[in-house]
Amino acid sequence: MDFQGTISDINIPYVNVRYQPIQNFQISLISPIGTEVILYDRNCFTTDLVNIGFDDDAPQTIQCPPTMQTVYQPANPLAAFENQGTQGVWQLKTRVLQSGFGSPGRVDDWSIEFCAAASPTVPVVSRNEPLCVRPLESAQLNNQLLQVTDATQSPFDLEYTVVSLPQGGTLSFLGNTLGVGDVFRQSSIDAGNVVYTHTDENVTSDQFAFIVQDGTGGFVPVTLFEIVGSYLRSQCYGGSDGWLFQRFPQPYQ
Repeated sequence: MDFQGTISDINIPYVNVRYQPIQNFQISLISPIGTEVILYDRNCFTTDLVNIGFDDDAPQTIQCPPTMQTVYQPANPLAAFENQGTQGVWQLKTRVLQSGFGSPGRVDDWSIEFCAAASPTVPVVSRNEPLCVRPLESAQLNNQLLQVTDATQSPFDLEYTVVSLPQGGTLSFLGNTLGVGDVFRQSSIDAGNVVYTHTDENVTSDQFAFIVQDGTGGFVPVTLFEIVGSYLRSQCYGGSDGWLFQRFPQPYQ
């Protein structure tokens, strides 16, 4: 489960498990932090199928045979999971209580649903350094200059949206000019696929603005990225002479 939230209610809409005899096994649910709740506990005798759901608010305890996809109260309350987090691995566990007695079984299907208050992680701008570009030339953005990180989301999940455009040049992604509202990702920056091209020699410094969203509700508010021309090279490199070149691997080696 990728979504991060605090549980206020949890239900199991259905489980579909086969084992013979069903009076000899349990079904339980285990949360990412290890809390275990027994859902089915040797309740019925006359079938090899358990095909029901579980909800603390269901009107009935488990009725036999448990084969009609009806939702019942679990053997132990699912409320034990309230106030825990949703994110992580949830496990449906079946346990045979008397070894050597019964035929092989299987779990065919099951599902889980939550009511949970979202608590998204917040992406962070970990690098935001000026991009230096020669007059009327192009330069790649890279993650040494601009990088947003998130504790739970990958670079592909971190989505930049352009809020305002540079005035002395263009911003492009894979050769396509970007406009206000267009999108690229942190993974695009990591790959060197976002490029600024200087087009107006009268503009010696430039900038564009962006926001970042991580797909879970976390976001970076409007942030500026600065672009500096060679006229102001000391602002980029801390010195008044020389030019710093960056070497990139050849694409075919």
